Amino acid sequence: WVRSGLDTLESLKKYQKRVITLHLKDAAESGKRDSRDVPLGTGKANYAAILKQVYDWKWRGVMTVEYEHQSPQLVEEVAACVKYVEDFATKVKA
Repeated sequence: WVRSGLDTLESLKKYQKRVITLHLKDAAESGKRDSRDVPLGTGKANYAAILKQVYDWKWRGVMTVEYEHQSPQLVEEVAACVKYVEDFATKVKA
């Protein structure tokens, strides 16, 4: 949604609990289809609000992380995506 220029949280709310899978991907710029992937939480997709929303819904579905930017730091950047989700889960459990 972010690459289309849509508000990711409002788009998610539009479909509410009908969402059964989430494809997690953040982008450096909103509204630009060729915007590069960036680690979750560092781009324009507002993942803090998205994860909070699905947590509040008590959503039980499948999340996948996709990262298409080929960089010398690819492994570290993908690890940062996973860490972002894990840190969120740890924080809400506390």
